[in-house]
Amino acid sequence: MFVVRRPGLAVAVDTDLPVFSYPRVGEVVTGFGALPNPRLDSARAVVELQQNRGGALFRALLGGEFVPGDGGELAVRVASGAAGSAGHPPGLLGGGLAPGLPQEFADPVADGIADDVRLGGAPSGVLLIDRGGFDRESSPLLFMAAGRLLLRMLLAISRGTSPEPVAEFWAERRGALPAWPPTPDPSRRG
Repeated sequence: MFVVRRPGLAVAVDTDLPVFSYPRVGEVVTGFGALPNPRLDSARAVVELQQNRGGALFRALLGGEFVPGDGGELAVRVASGAAGSAGHPPGLLGGGLAPGLPQEFADPVADGIADDVRLGGAPSGVLLIDRGGFDRESSPLLFMAAGRLLLRMLLAISRGTSPEPVAEFWAERRGALPAWPPTPDPSRRG
């Protein structure tokens, strides 16, 4: 796990946090034309974002898995649901969060990923969002940002590179992300 902190903002990334899985009651499914698929591995990650705005602490925890594919499409599946009475386990940045991804946050996650893919493309495969955590201060806009950032984290991990520079870039630029596809890594050629 690693954490990037800036004034009023924090990003934490880990490989998984199964306590934030939830029973699925719905799903937002979208598909996009994909870029040619470089040699990629499957990847799983969880991202938590915190922003302090006007004294309110907004939080969003989101996790999922990217599985590369040979087709010409990226399928994005954002599962929605809530764990109900599962309590409020601590997130990556501390403090309790309710496990789940209510529809009011699932839709912005799907929109954020779609915007990012339309701007820069993505490799073919399946992206499944199946981890979530929220509280009463959570914001649809922060979940939209978490979806975009999670996609980039998963793509970095699937290339065999550290996702930490992506998180640092995002934190330094308050939500901006580096271009995809990144500069080719000669060590990954096969």
